[in-house]
Amino acid sequence: MKGVLRRTGGEGDWAPRRSTTIACHIPVEWEHPTEGDFEAFETAVQQLTSGKTLIHCAANFRVTAFYSLYATKHLGWSQARADEFRASIWEGSDYPVWERFIEQMKD
Repeated sequence: MKGVLRRTGGEGDWAPRRSTTIACHIPVEWEHPTEGDFEAFETAVQQLTSGKTLIHCAANFRVTAFYSLYATKHLGWSQARADEFRASIWEGSDYPVWERFIEQMKD
């Protein structure tokens, strides 16, 4: 358990609230993402309970790749929506290893 702050009333009125923080580290070799890496991500996300979730990585590249693949597979996202989601982070980047990985995982 970890203490966090949430807004409860008027200006400047803050009160502590208890919330559960669960950390799941999925190491992914930048130059060699694998299907197993995505499967570990997929398993971790499927084990989450309802509520808000923060999923992140150092520069948000890996997480946008994995989440867009997950959302296409499990949440009904169209490929266009997944591509648009990734583009918000990846646009102008040149990471052919990841582009190949994403294409392979789409199949």
